[in-house]
Amino acid sequence: MRAWALLILVLFIMSCAPPQMTDGPSNPLDPFPDDIPLRPDIPHTPTEPEDNYQAPPDEPTNIPGTIFVDGSPYARSIGLEVPLNELLGEHHPIITRHEFPLLKHGPILVEQALAESYYEEIIFDHDENTTGEIRFTKDDDDNIGSFLFFEEDKYILQYRLTLSGFYWWELESREIQILGHKYVIAEASNTTVKLYGIDVDNNLLFIDGKRLKVQSQTQPDTLAIVRPDMISFILIAEDVDDDGILLAPGESLSENVGQNKLASQLLDIRYDGAPLQDASRIRLDRNRHGYSLEFTTIDERKIDITLVEDDAGHVILGKLDEPLKYMRCPAENRYCIQPEDNILLTSSNGETYLMKYSGIENDSNNLRMKMDGNRYQYEILGDLNRTAWADLIIDDNIWRVDVSPYDPRTEGYNISINQAYYDDAVEIVTLGDFRIRLGELTDDTLPLEIIIPARYTRDRYDDITPVNLTYDGEWSVTVGNITFFEDERTDDEYGLSEYGMAVWIDKDDENYPDGSGAEAEFMIPSETVYGTVLLEG
Repeated sequence: MRAWALLILVLFIMSCAPPQMTDGPSNPLDPFPDDIPLRPDIPHTPTEPEDNYQAPPDEPTNIPGTIFVDGSPYARSIGLEVPLNELLGEHHPIITRHEFPLLKHGPILVEQALAESYYEEIIFDHDENTTGEIRFTKDDDDNIGSFLFFEEDKYILQYRLTLSGFYWWELESREIQILGHKYVIAEASNTTVKLYGIDVDNNLLFIDGKRLKVQSQTQPDTLAIVRPDMISFILIAEDVDDDGILLAPGESLSENVGQNKLASQLLDIRYDGAPLQDASRIRLDRNRHGYSLEFTTIDERKIDITLVEDDAGHVILGKLDEPLKYMRCPAENRYCIQPEDNILLTSSNGETYLMKYSGIENDSNNLRMKMDGNRYQYEILGDLNRTAWADLIIDDNIWRVDVSPYDPRTEGYNISINQAYYDDAVEIVTLGDFRIRLGELTDDTLPLEIIIPARYTRDRYDDITPVNLTYDGEWSVTVGNITFFEDERTDDEYGLSEYGMAVWIDKDDENYPDGSGAEAEFMIPSETVYGTVLLEG
C-alpha cells in the first residue's frame, strides 16, 4: 500500500510541474491542435506589469555575410550581404537572435516567479512571394549602379513572435518585447492580441487576417496573422507607381515610401549599396550613316569610335575618311596604314589601344612616329632606302612595326604593324577587363561580342554576349543571350545578365522584335557586386 501511495504522489507532483522551457520551436508555424479552447475577445484594462526577470542572453553567432554594425552583440542594426541578382530570401531566409541581437530579450515573468521564453524572427523566404533583389541597373535619373528592388505586391518580410508553452490569454498584463521595445499584453484571445507600448508611443492591434493597426491607424501594406501562441505581420511592397520600390545606396524604405508603410514603425530597411559602385558604360549610338561605339570609363573618360558607315550602299568599317584598321594588310600592299588612320593595337594579354597614326619624321638614323598626340622614338634597324623595322613599345607591350621607304606620292612613310588577332577578329577596347571583339564585316552585318571576365561569372568560363549590327535598308541592333523585358516607363527594353551587366535597347519602332532596336547601352560593374542591406531597429 505504501508503494502505491508513493507512486500516486509522484504522478501528482509531475502533473503539477510547469512546462519545460525550450530553446524555441523547431517550426513555429506548425499547425496548432484543433482542441485548443476558443476564447472570445473580452475588454480588459491593463494592470501594471511586474518587474521583468532579465536572463543573461547568450552570445550571438555571427553567420557569414552578417555584420554587426556597431560591433556590439546588442547592436540595433545589422548588415546583410546579398550577391548581385539574388534575393534576400535566398541568401538570408530567416533572421533570428543569433544574427540580429535586437531580437534578444529577457523571458516573460509568470506566476511563482517561473520564467517563460518567446522567440522573434524576421523571415525573408516566402517562396513565390519572395522579393528584395540586388540589381545592377539604372534608375529614372539615369544613375548607374546596384540597387535594392522590392517587386510590387510581393512580400518584403515577415516578422513573427512565438510563445513557448503558453497561450496569449494566459499572459495578459505581462510585459513583452517586440523588436527591442517593451509592450504590455493588454488583451488577447485566439484571434486578437492588443499590445500597449511602455517605452514607445505605439499601441499595436493584431487581428487575424486583417491589416495591422498602429495607434488605431490601419497599415494598408500589412497582413496580420494571429495564432493562440503566435503573432506576426507580413510587410508587402505596395507602391503608388505600380513598378515596385527601388532603393538607391543610402536610401531606406521609410524614406522611399513613407514611415506609415513600415507596419509597426519599429523596423526599417536601408540599402547601403555595394563596395564599388563605379561602372563602365558602352553605348551603341545610331548616327546618320551607321553606328558609333562610345565608351565611358569609370573615371568618366569618353572614347568615341565610328564602327560602321555605309556610303552609297557600301558598308565600311569606321568612317569613310578614317577607316578602322582591324584586318591584316594584304600581301600585295602590306603597307596599308596611312597617316590619320585609326589603328587598333591589341596585346597578348588582351589590352587594346586605339591609336591615330599621324606620320613619321626622319631624324638622322631615327624615325619618330606620332600616334594619338604622344611621341614615340624608334631606332631604325636597316637601310632607310629599303624596308626598315622597329619595336613599338607602349606600357610594356611590344608590336613589330614595318616601315616602307619614303613614298613621294604620299610624301611620307607608310607602315604596317603586326597586331594580335583572335580567330580572324580583333579585340578593340578594354574597360575594367571587359573587351569588345569585332568579327568579320559583311555587306549587312557586323558581329560584335562583349567578353565578360570569368570572375564576374562565378568562376565559370567567360560568358560572351553577342551583339549584331544589321543593315536591311536601315541599321538596327540585336543583342543575344539576354532575356529582355519591356520597360513600362519608356519605349525601351532592358535585360539583366546573371553576371551583372545591364543592357538597354532603344526601340523607336514598334516593328522591332524583342531584343532589337535602334540603339543599345551596356552598363558593366567595375567589380563583382555584393549589396549590403541594413536592418535597423
